[in-house]
Amino acid sequence: MSNTSNLVLPDDGDFSRVRTSAQGPEYAVGTMRETIAGKRYRYVKFLDAVTYVQYHVVTWANAACTSVTNDISGGSSLGAAVAGTVQGNVPAQNGFGWIQTWGPGTAKTSGADDIAFGESLFVHGSTDGTCDGASAATYVTGNLGYALTVDDNDANTVTAMIQVW
Repeated sequence: MSNTSNLVLPDDGDFSRVRTSAQGPEYAVGTMRETIAGKRYRYVKFLDAVTYVQYHVVTWANAACTSVTNDISGGSSLGAAVAGTVQGNVPAQNGFGWIQTWGPGTAKTSGADDIAFGESLFVHGSTDGTCDGASAATYVTGNLGYALTVDDNDANTVTAMIQVW
């Protein structure tokens, strides 16, 4: 399947849908879509066995930008090359669904951080599926975007301006 970027919504505008590996992809893997509000999404395959949760930060698992992983410490991650975040329903290993690549969204944090408004967000180096913060306006490897709020220590999340593409 090839990458497409006609930037229209899925048939019903539902970016939370996921499919199992047995069901197969609903769209061409790599397809990009944009909402009227300016949020961008990419349809991908979710690799590796670390259990996915909502708002996980994912990295690319292949050079074609069609597969992602939340397993930063092993698995098939290509390193800190951030792909986006899981905003909708939680996918199963080797399943298919949408990740958010641009616009206001939520990202999972490691819980061992204090992220301030405006800090740059990047892939956490050792806690799978999470991000950490650096001084405001600092570009770091694996940049996800920047914090729109302080982190929520109870939920281990941060509201972010996701800026992967």
